[in-house]
Amino acid sequence: MNSHSLEWFAGRCLWMIAGIGVVAGALPRLFHEWENNPDCGHVWLVLAVLVFLVGRDLREYARSPADTSRRTSSGNAWFYLACVVATALFWVDWRLRDSFFLAQALWWASLGLAGGLMPAELFGRIRFHFVLALFLIPFPRILTTQYLHLTLQETAASSTAGLLAIWDIPARSIGTVIAVGPSGLNVDEVCSGLRFMTILVFMSLVVGRLLARRAVAVRLALAVSAVPVAIAVNCLRLWIAGYLLYRYDMHMADRFLHGWSVLIVYAAGVAAFSGLTLALQRVRMLGDEEEAP
Repeated sequence: MNSHSLEWFAGRCLWMIAGIGVVAGALPRLFHEWENNPDCGHVWLVLAVLVFLVGRDLREYARSPADTSRRTSSGNAWFYLACVVATALFWVDWRLRDSFFLAQALWWASLGLAGGLMPAELFGRIRFHFVLALFLIPFPRILTTQYLHLTLQETAASSTAGLLAIWDIPARSIGTVIAVGPSGLNVDEVCSGLRFMTILVFMSLVVGRLLARRAVAVRLALAVSAVPVAIAVNCLRLWIAGYLLYRYDMHMADRFLHGWSVLIVYAAGVAAFSGLTLALQRVRMLGDEEEAP
């Protein structure tokens, strides 16, 4: 190894050591944000799924035959690009103290460390997991409080009121409130559906990865369908709560809305995406059979 290569290698190692130290030092603040931000309740599911997927790919990589042409470093491009972007984001976070920029900086730093340390073949296997890791980044507070939550709350309230009226239940929406007879059901930020939408989009990507890894069109269709499915499932959840409010009382509706209805939503989302994946794969196979001579 000549002096130039030695200097390059030493400089790269120093960058990596510094990056690991910065990431380790910033993680406690990010964990605090995850624990105290209601919109980050999905991060523990994301972390668990990432650990499972990365562990599975590492086992497959260890069992695969050695390919010396691809078991070299994945290159300098990822490393240097990630270092520059992460440094800029850490500086922005230092000035603004916003966990949105901190999480992005940690994401880029992790990407650079993985691209700089891992062989090209292994980095190619886990590259998709960095897309899933984007769900660990909190939404900007100004975006959620002034736009996303309010829009979804009003949409859910008006849609639910329409569904209740179809079933001859006197209901109307007033902003983010569903007036059911003499009572009112407030669609607050927790019930806006943003968390459900985030989780269902994440689950659609995971289900597509596991069941339709090579079918790009199927995976894209799943990801696109996650948003309307999330809105529909959340409206169904609010409709059941409105029905319970009309037939029984507020206690029964509130108990359902903030209790086991969450499990119903998650189960319905997984079942819907699994069924849609199998259906799209079946349609794709029939199309291939028709095109075959």
